[in-house]
Amino acid sequence: MLTLGVADSDTLYRSTLISEICVRSDRKVLFCAANGLELIEDQQNTPADILIVELYMPVISGVEAIKVLQKRNKYSKILAISAIFQPEMPKLLQDLRVNGYCSKIKEDVVVAMEILQKGGTYFDGTYFQKWEKDGMRLIKEKHTPSLMEELKSVEINIIQHTCEGKSNKEIGDILSLSKRTIDTYTRDLLLKLNLKTKIELVNYAMKHGVCRTSCQSSDLGYCACKSLFVKD
Repeated sequence: MLTLGVADSDTLYRSTLISEICVRSDRKVLFCAANGLELIEDQQNTPADILIVELYMPVISGVEAIKVLQKRNKYSKILAISAIFQPEMPKLLQDLRVNGYCSKIKEDVVVAMEILQKGGTYFDGTYFQKWEKDGMRLIKEKHTPSLMEELKSVEINIIQHTCEGKSNKEIGDILSLSKRTIDTYTRDLLLKLNLKTKIELVNYAMKHGVCRTSCQSSDLGYCACKSLFVKD
């Protein structure tokens, strides 16, 4: 069984990439990380055979996380991914003992990952030339950050409890706020996100990873990426 760790700050991209990877039953995603710090912690606790690492994540970048990981664990293979090609990046990554570098197009990631799985590396000059020429295509495919990224922590708390089916009064009791305050927050959330009902809010939250979405690759049955959720 090939085990993998996926690190990318884009919730929807991670989800679709994992679905593509796990088409085959001999692959298992051990963990997802939304930033470099989570990647370092998760790989230390649950080492994966291959790490798929987006180079420009928040908190700690993918490049800096790779530097830390290579000092701690020399046995995992690393595939670096990015939305755009940078001519100086192949040499930098090879100097860091990274095993491959490719675009974030899911089909490209799977091809590169399979080469790593067979013991090869993925630094193909012909591919890089094509990638550089196709840069505009990658930009168009890049996911646009959602309004969820601009929400306050209390708003995310309210959304999570709403997804769990709690009433505004119950949410107020949990957060030590009045029902009227929760009503106001909920109304403002709907306006901010251009939604009409709490049902639409729940659907929007699940789509954008604010509440726990189902994940067939997780033993828990849902995405357990820590940065998505309010701490229990």
